[in-house]
Amino acid sequence: MLNPLFSIAEEIKIVADIKKRKLFILGTVHLAAELLDPKTQGCKLNSNERIDALEFIYELGISMGVNIMEDLSNYQSKTDKFAKKFIWENSLLSEPLKWWQFLNHISPLSKVAVRILSAPCTSAATERTFSTFSWIHNKKRNKLTTERA
Repeated sequence: MLNPLFSIAEEIKIVADIKKRKLFILGTVHLAAELLDPKTQGCKLNSNERIDALEFIYELGISMGVNIMEDLSNYQSKTDKFAKKFIWENSLLSEPLKWWQFLNHISPLSKVAVRILSAPCTSAATERTFSTFSWIHNKKRNKLTTERA
């Protein structure tokens, strides 16, 4: 019989660490962007992630002075103005941001979607990593000896 690479306790800890890292990296804005992708409409989101995404979109709509609840419901259920076949055919041919820009004057939700999908990527996670690295590997810390410590 083969020995497993990790013990059960190690495996549980690794899975917990991966979940913790995922929560650290993925924010609600990412979940909202996934939900607003017309190709997927957030199909890979679990119910908690979907609720978080909906709440983020709703609150952003309020802060922008846009009432989007009805539009958001119609988008998810493909009803009302989102029931048109040509709108969804177009989603397969274009990027999500372009698709929402196309709907700019048709749907109040598009204003919120464009804002979310056009947000610039941030390098905050990378900067945190390098900041931690430089704190650990700075000249002062590396020159410490047992006599000076």
